[in-house]
This record gives sequence, C-alpha cells and structure tokens, in this order.
Amino acid sequence: MIEIRTSDYSVLGNVVKIADEFGAAVGIGSEGCFHRLPGQSDIEKARACAAGVTLVTPLTPQRHFGKMMDYLRSAPDDIDVVVNDAGVLYAMSREGLASKFNTLVAGRGLVHTSEACPWVEHILRGEAAQVKDAYLQTNFNYSRTYSLMRGLGIREIETDLLPGTVKAAKKLGCPIRAHADYALVAYARSCHTARFYKEPPPACRVRCNKPMKLQLRDMFELSKLSFSEPGDELKKVFPELTLLGSSVYMRRECGEEVDRTVLTAEMYPPDGLRKRVMQLRGLQ
Repeated sequence: MIEIRTSDYSVLGNVVKIADEFGAAVGIGSEGCFHRLPGQSDIEKARACAAGVTLVTPLTPQRHFGKMMDYLRSAPDDIDVVVNDAGVLYAMSREGLASKFNTLVAGRGLVHTSEACPWVEHILRGEAAQVKDAYLQTNFNYSRTYSLMRGLGIREIETDLLPGTVKAAKKLGCPIRAHADYALVAYARSCHTARFYKEPPPACRVRCNKPMKLQLRDMFELSKLSFSEPGDELKKVFPELTLLGSSVYMRRECGEEVDRTVLTAEMYPPDGLRKRVMQLRGLQ
C-alpha cells in the first residue's frame, strides 16, 4: 500500500486524484505543527479517497492540548490516526478515544531511530556488527516501551524507510508504515520556518507548503565564533538537508518492503509526485 500525505490543502484535490488513480491512501495533517491540522472540509474531501484516510496529529504544546483533544473528539471515526505526542496518546487512552478510530498508529514523534542521524555511517564505521545492530534498534524494540504503547492503544508504527530501522521494526510483529525518500532528522519546538520569515504562528502556515534546502555547515556562522571553516573532506560528511515547516529531513533511498510506504507530497514537484507513485507501483 502507498499513502500520499500532505498538509497543504490547496493541493488536496490533486493528491486524492492521484491516490485514486493508483489505489493509494491519503494522509492529511502534520507531525510537528498544530496549525497545519486539516479543517472539517479538508477531512471530508480526503474521505473521498477509496483506499482510506489517515489523520496525522502533531507534537502538541501544552497551550494547544485542550484544542487538540476537542479536535480528536469531533473527528470522524472511520479513519486511521497517527499520534506523535505521548501526552495526547495517554489522554486518548484515558477517554476511550484510542478505540474510536480504525487504527491508532505511533508516528515518528514517538518512534525514534538513530539511523536518521546525517552522519550515522561515520559514527558506526569502526564498530562491531553487534554494536551496530544494537545502535540501530528503535525505542519500541525495548519490550517495556512497546508493551506500554500497546496498552495505550497503539496497533501500528510509523518510521523512516531505512534498512536498519525497518529490520528492527519488523521484529515487533506489527504493521509498519515507513516514509520513503526523506528521513526525519529533527523537529523544532521553535519553528525554523516561522523564524526565517519572521512570521509568528499561525500566520506563517502558508510558508510551509514548499521545502527549503540547506547545508548543515551553513547553519552556523563558524567564522564569527572563531572556528575554522570545514575542509573539503569534512564537508562530505554533511549532506544537504531539507526544511519543511518545523522539521528537518535528509534524502535517503531504501528498497525495503513494508506494509505501507508514505510519500510527502510537498517534497516533490507538481509532475514528480505522480511519477514517484508510478515508480513504487513498478509502472515506470
């Protein structure tokens, strides 16, 4: 199964069209921003997708917690819900909301992997195989964590489509959803995009419809801090990163098979999303 996900609701109609053409599901919402949640009309538009809808809920600051819970109480129950905030998950379980929806999925805000570090190969280059294997486990591979999350209603997990991460996740024996092409490096409590445009939330939300490219070495003005600029060999360690909203991603390709492959529509040009879905379907 493929899922096409977006938090840019101006392109939702096209996302649903492509999804229906190739039998894919639709995902709406945001992992990192409360202000990027879909409105009721957006949810209804997404529900037109024959293969089903996933609602993605974000890491939630305390000031938005009450609104987030009200939002979930009023959400339709014939959808899947991805939860990225432990407090929201706990409150959903206490209220009985965890069993309201088709299925409850632990998102990348809850499922952590060290493989998404931009220089993971350099960290592990001299380590023994068993050390590498241990390092690349997800936090859900700790049995007590996984038991706790199952008890709170989690039935599936979501992570990055990275070989070590997927290998570890498969040990859990539950359905796996994995994000293709772009692995999550970090979330920001203070949104990078809002700061860059000097627009406080929620006025900045339209700025998150297009990703920005950045070099890790350019994020710090090293010369002003009396540090030497990195040499050519060191520069190779730092990959080009992608900023979308409050999250930083890195480009990664992996062909591992999972239960559902997730594509973020904003990461592709207008004609590129359909081509990428065709590639995953083996049609190109």
